[in-house]
Amino acid sequence: MPRRLMFLVAFAGQVVLSACALPASAAQLEIHYAPTEKCASFGMSASQESTSQTIVAPQVLLGNHLMALKLPTFAREYEKVALESAQDRADYPRYLLRLCDLEHIDREWRNVERRIRLARFTQIKSLDTFDFAAQPSLNKPLVLGLARCEWMEKRQNCIALGPSGTGKTYVALALWLAACQKGFSVAFPSAASEDADAIPLRNARSAELIERFYVGPI
Repeated sequence: MPRRLMFLVAFAGQVVLSACALPASAAQLEIHYAPTEKCASFGMSASQESTSQTIVAPQVLLGNHLMALKLPTFAREYEKVALESAQDRADYPRYLLRLCDLEHIDREWRNVERRIRLARFTQIKSLDTFDFAAQPSLNKPLVLGLARCEWMEKRQNCIALGPSGTGKTYVALALWLAACQKGFSVAFPSAASEDADAIPLRNARSAELIERFYVGPI
């Protein structure tokens, strides 16, 4: 009975399986390998195979890699910065430094926006627009010092007391905005939010704690 010899040939990303008859005397299994350029019977050389593949532009690959590395500002600005660096005759380290600066600034701003969004502020307020002249009893240097958030790093407390309409909520929102800009995660529960139930300040025990830790008006 004739034996069959199986051929498994790969080229151009495809695998071809072929078979032919062997004489009965061929009892030993042999495997031989031939480079693509020697497989002339299939009508394709190595150079033809390589040119048949789709050539991807370096800009496309670079853009994909930068997005995979989560460097969107790099991907968006590298061509523009390259032209500017060429005009200024800047070397490669300075070119990369400019891109890193842009990426760092943009990433910090995105992080600030994310923290502000997660804080669920009722409105955005800043001390830059607060009218300290309308509240002469308010200690302006102390408030501006609190905006540096050093007391948060020391895990200290800050309590604002005063009648309605004196700017307590405004100052609190401005301080929490400054905290977001300094890298702190902030939660701002309002009286109407469900989170306010977790801060029961109306019972006698809470009032006693306020009096104990209260130092003076700001």
